[in-house]
This record gives sequence, structure tokens and C-alpha cells, in this order.
Amino acid sequence: MGPFDTAATSGSSSSSAGAGKPPPPPPPPHLQTELDGLLVGAGYKVRNSDLRHVAQRLERLESAMVSSPSHVSHLASDAVHYNPADLVSWVDSLLSELSHHPSSSSSCSSSRSLPGPSSDLPDLDDLIASPGATAPWLHPEMPRQHEPQQQLMTVVTAMEEDSGIRLVHALMTCADSVQRGDFQLARTLIDQMNALLTRVNTGCGIGKVAGYFVDALSRRILGVGSAHAPAHENEILYHHFYEACPYLKFAHFTANQAILEAFEGHDCVHVIDFSLMHGLQWPALIQALALRPGGPPLLRLTGIGPPSPDGRDTLREIGLRLAELAQSVNVRFAFRGVAASRLEDVKPWMLQVGSNEAVAINSIMQLHKLLGPDLARNSQNSPIEAVLSWIQGFNPKIMTLVEQEANHNQSGSWTVSLMTCADSVQRGDFQLARTLIDQMNALLTRVNTGCGIGKVAGYFVDALSRRILGVGSAHAPAHENEILYHHFYEACPYLKFAHFTANQAILEAFEGHDCVHVIDFSLMHGLQWPALIQALALRPGGPPLLRLTGIGPPSPDGRDTLREIGLRLAELAQSVNVRFAFRGVAASRLEDVKPWMLQVGSNEAVAINSIMQLHKLLGPDLARNSQNSPIEAVLSWIQGFNPKIMTLVEQEANHNQLGFLDRFTEALYYYSTMFDSLEAACPIQPDKALAEMYLQREICNIVCCEGAARVERHEPLTQWRDRLGQAGFRPLHLGSNAFKQASMLLTLFSAEGYNVEETEGCLTLGWHSRPLIAASAWQASPAIVGPEMEANNDRNNND
Repeated sequence: MGPFDTAATSGSSSSSAGAGKPPPPPPPPHLQTELDGLLVGAGYKVRNSDLRHVAQRLERLESAMVSSPSHVSHLASDAVHYNPADLVSWVDSLLSELSHHPSSSSSCSSSRSLPGPSSDLPDLDDLIASPGATAPWLHPEMPRQHEPQQQLMTVVTAMEEDSGIRLVHALMTCADSVQRGDFQLARTLIDQMNALLTRVNTGCGIGKVAGYFVDALSRRILGVGSAHAPAHENEILYHHFYEACPYLKFAHFTANQAILEAFEGHDCVHVIDFSLMHGLQWPALIQALALRPGGPPLLRLTGIGPPSPDGRDTLREIGLRLAELAQSVNVRFAFRGVAASRLEDVKPWMLQVGSNEAVAINSIMQLHKLLGPDLARNSQNSPIEAVLSWIQGFNPKIMTLVEQEANHNQSGSWTVSLMTCADSVQRGDFQLARTLIDQMNALLTRVNTGCGIGKVAGYFVDALSRRILGVGSAHAPAHENEILYHHFYEACPYLKFAHFTANQAILEAFEGHDCVHVIDFSLMHGLQWPALIQALALRPGGPPLLRLTGIGPPSPDGRDTLREIGLRLAELAQSVNVRFAFRGVAASRLEDVKPWMLQVGSNEAVAINSIMQLHKLLGPDLARNSQNSPIEAVLSWIQGFNPKIMTLVEQEANHNQLGFLDRFTEALYYYSTMFDSLEAACPIQPDKALAEMYLQREICNIVCCEGAARVERHEPLTQWRDRLGQAGFRPLHLGSNAFKQASMLLTLFSAEGYNVEETEGCLTLGWHSRPLIAASAWQASPAIVGPEMEANNDRNNND
């Protein structure tokens, strides 16, 4: 056989399609830099290229709206995006809505056929490329999508959020029922999930992923199995995956660089590619070898690929194109194709490795396919050992290995075990729960618990263990909680967002008042107030008299910690000429505070500030032997003060559900996202470690505790709206300045996943599409606050 003959006369087909219209060229680099500099000088954190993208999308949107005027009314969005990248995505989403509106659906096909093969290749007798005449490099042309890829910034509604949580729970339960062989329950759950999928956005996010997993579970239950797609279809999809994201490009670039370095000093080199896939990886290596000091070596390439169903020798066609490229850059080149449906069917002799060659083995996401049982040989042993053995026999200079960083080869998973364990706890089956805890602890030894999902899993396993063993959540001293709070403040933007947003709202509410009084429900080192004091010092017309009442826990060592914080704030106020008075109120629980302790004056403009505190009032009031939560009493006396504003910041989560499993699932979903953002935002290890401990204690309280001991009863903004509305409060719109403060804050963090959104006058800070913190402002309704309440307030002041 010649060096380009295939070991089997078969190959895979290739396809062709026209290329899309290129985008208009950007401005010259010097002009681009000048424009960017002008924008920075004007105070805008935006690049000219971002504005160009927005302008292009707006032009397309205008054209689409003109051509489809009857379809414009459905383009509604209550989400507000504040940076050009988000605007691009938002306009793209409107364009998508126009293009997919029901009235135009008739023009869209429900299924698309894959393009046919192309055989426009020269028939060469001698497939050895020798230096000399140039030949163009013929890329395997693949169909390309003409539509721009869209990254939609999705606002997750409360209904979608709840349905998403239920989908995760149902998926885990269904997987567990399949594992146990309870297919009747699995079918019921499939029906429930299909119903839930109608209530979420299946075009992106959890809805899309859940839809794929529901389909896969349905196939398994019905015995349909995975549809075996033809090899040429897989190659087409592979090519589009290559173009759509950087993963395969990263694999090719990294492997090529390593191979190039390993071949240094060798004049005859041989690359064995375990999956040729159109040969996308090798043009770059050929060109790099052509530029090698001292001249290029003789390059032999052996490409393994599936047989072609139509009898064409597709591997040979790929070899021809690579040979033409090699000839054009004066690289001596020889190609050999080996057709094999499975890598384990390849025998060492098929590869014809020479004794004088420097060999490189290249495996891009292929070796994991060898880890299953070798049923062709009626053996439960996987074929990986045999393949690795003959690779070793070649004594290669290098073997490049790229694989998915995941563990999809387990008999079970800690995620399934977590959900099953939570379900067994809810049902009272503690024997099964203990068994699952042991299994999860074993699984955790096989994953990285220092970051990512392994770390979150470890915290939830620990919390479940405490609940099962009856240990409960350890009640940490107040001063420890304050230290952890401080590190959480430093590690990520959530508390800074809360403080900036609340301060700006309070500053606007105090406009025109000469005597103002802030009541802080949790002073916590007074981190929030230096910024407000400095802002009041710069107020036109001069600063007011500022009274600050800070509530905090009693100090265990007898020190008056609240007074010390007040002294530091007083020194700052004096330095900027702000008249200042401080009062500390020591209380272990907010419900123990009485209105008279706060000494509110009748001539004061009052602001109530609650940063992640009111949710602690939602449990039963066992101190008064009552199942009613103390939130109503506290809201009542707040209303009695008739404050100019009440600023409320809470976790955007629902950890106050009655059902333990629902609460557990929501917490797992929420804190996985929170830890993901913390990993990206905090490179400083000390702050990060203690910030994680702060979150771990929240997880432990949510999972371990019940009754009055469970204080982390977070509720979403929609439920706070209902509760405060029923208590006689009306919402205040957080102004544009509050948004500006929040946006400015995000520029201090290098991570790009944070986003601020405005919904109905409230601001949320989230990680990617998941809101995590919600800020809102409130005022007592005029119809509720009347002379009688004000008289009660005066009596409280005189007590």
C-alpha cells in the first residue's frame, strides 16, 4: 500500500455551504484608541466597539420593525440593562422575537436536513507532497449559520425560578427512581417535568438544559436509547461546535504547541490522530513546521476516522487537502487514513510506525470512549488498557490528551445522593439517610472539595449530617459572626451593593431636612456609614444634624463595642464638619428592641435601614410562646415612626418553605451560584476562606435547624412586596443615582459575571442570569399613618 492508502476503503462525507456576509470593518486602530480615550475621559466605562455593536443591532431592529409593524406590540420587557454588552443581547432578543413570531412561523422549517457530500477534489496519482509548485489549501467547507449567535441576559421571574427549582428536584428524583428500577414513578415524574417545562423559558438557561435531560430520561425509560447519528452528521455538528466556542480551538492550539516542541531537532516526525474530524487541527501545525529554524521535517500524519456510509474515501480527501497545503509551504508530507468505527478496533500494525520516526499520539476527547466494557470480546474489562499498552510500545515522544473535566463514569453521583438524602430526611427514613451520608463522604474523596461544586457539596453533606445526628447548627459568638461578615464584605460586591444602594436612597430621602435620624438594624462595625457621612458633608446648603442609632449584639467581654464604633464615626463626622450623635442599642435579637429605646424625635426625618435582617423575624416567637412570627410587631412600630424611608436588602431566595426538600433544593441552587461568583471575584485567599465560612453557617442553619432556631428564612422580593403591602407600606422607586452607585461598584471587581437589573423600582444584583440580592425602598402609606399613630409615637418618645 502507498503511504496515502487507507487501511479500509471507506471514509466520511464532507459538505459545503456558502460563507456569511462579513461584518463592516472597524475603525483604524489609532482612531479606535482615540475614541476609547475620549469615552474614558468623559467618565464612561465603555468601548467604542461596544457602541458600534449596539448601533448595528438597533439598525437591524428598526428594519425588522418597519417590515413587521403588526408584530411590534409583543416586544415587551420589564428588564433594564445598563451596559452595551447587555443592550446588544437585549436587542438581539427582540430581533429573535420578531423573527420567531407566530405570524412568521410558516416560513420556518421544523427540521433541517444536513447538507449532502461534496467530492470536488483532484484525483492525484502520487499523494506525496514535495516542495515546488504551490497549491491552495482547501478547507472542508461546512454549513454556517447566517444568524448571529445570541447570548441573552434573561430575567428570571418568580414563577420561572420556582419551576426551575422544581425541575431540578424532579430530575434528581427521576434519576434516583431509574437507578432503583421504579419506572412507574419515573414515568409519572417525566409527565410532571414536561408540564413544568411549559412554565419556564426552554430557549436558554435551566429550562433548555432540563429539556435535554428530560428527553434523555424519557428515551432511557422507553428503551429507545440514544439515536445513533451517521458519522458525517456528527462531523458537521463537531465543526459547528468548533466554530461556536473556544473549547476545541483551545485543545488544538495547546496540543499543537506541545507537539511542535517535542519534535524539535527531529527530521522525520509522525503524528497519529485518534479522530481526524476534517483535519481541522493540522493546518496550523503544518504552517508552524514550515517556519521551523533549519527547515521543516518530513511530516507523516495518520488520521483515524469512521468509515463513510456512501463508499467514498473521505479520509483520503482530507489527506489531499492537507497535502496541497503542505506543498504550498514546502513541507514534505505523507498521509495515511485508517477507517475504524471504534478506536479499540485499530491494531498497531495499521499505523505503520517507522523505527526512525519521532512519534506523537494526539487524542482530543477520545480516550474516555474506551472506558466501558469491551462487549465485542465478551469482556467486562474496558479496552483502555490494551490501547494504552500499544501506545506505550511505540515509545512516542509525546502523547497529547484533551478530555472533558467531568466525572460522568460513576455508578452514582453525589448530586443524586444529596437529593435522595434530603428526600429521606423529609420522609423520616433516617437509616437510609445515614447510608447516603456515608456514600456521599466516599464520593467527596474523589472530587476537588477545594473549589466549585465539590466544596458546595461538602457543606451540604456536613449540614445534612448535623441534622440527622441531631447536632444542629453551632451557635457562634456574635463577635465571630461580625468578623466573618467583614470578610464577606471584602470578598465580593453583595454587601457593598447593599450599602451603596441604601445610602443613595437615604440621601435622596433626607433632601431638605436639617435633622435626620438613621436607625440601623445591624450596625456590624458601622461599615455602611462613613460613605453617608461624607456624602452629607457635601450636600448643597450644608450638612444636617445626623443622629445614628445602631443596634447590635451585647459584647461577651463586657466592652461597649457599639460605643467604640460610634466614637470612630463621630471622629470622621467631626473631620468633615457634620454634626453627629450616636446611640447604641444592645440586643441579641431584633424583636427584643422596643420603640422607646430608639428615642425618635418628632422633628426628625427618620430612615430605617435593614440589611439582611428582617428575614430573621419570620420564624415563630417562642419567647412569647407564640407560633406567630415577630415580623408583624416590628413592622407595626416601624410604621408608627412614619419614616421618610425604609431601605430593605434581602437575599433573593426562598429558604422559608415548609417542605424540607423544596427548601433544600432551593438552597443548593442558590449557594452553588453564590460560591461560583465568589470563586470568580475573590483571588485573595484569607478573605475568600472566611467569606465561605460566613456562607457555610447560613447553609448549616437552613438545613440543620427548625423552629425558632432556624433564623435564615430568606424570601424573594415578590413575597416581601406582598408582606409589606399588607402591613401598610408602599414602595419607593430607587432612583437613577442608586443604580449609578451599584454600577460603579461593579467596576471595582474583575469578574464579569455580575449584573445589576431594575424591576419595578427595585434593584437586584446577580451572577449571570441568577439574581442573588434584592434592594428595595419603602414608606408607610399615608392612609395608614394618621394622627393616632403620631400620637403613639410621641408617647413612646416621652416614656
